[in-house]
Amino acid sequence: MRANPGKDGLELAALAPLWQRFLALRADRTEDPSDDPLQFMFEDCRLSLFAPELGGAAPVDPTTLEAALDAWAARTPRAREPA
Repeated sequence: MRANPGKDGLELAALAPLWQRFLALRADRTEDPSDDPLQFMFEDCRLSLFAPELGGAAPVDPTTLEAALDAWAARTPRAREPA
């Protein structure tokens, strides 16, 4: 079990703006968000960062999430980006 609050804080700081961007993009969607693949990617990223011993469906890091958000934003021209 890891016990490094400083490193956890840095990882959370990298993940937080991506989560806010995801929420802003999702707000423009009309589909049911409960089965959103990007949300599952965030969960897998959290597992990879904070509880790697549990494993996830796939290894995901913040860089992968950012690329997925960019692709999603490009497919959603009316999406609002956070200021």
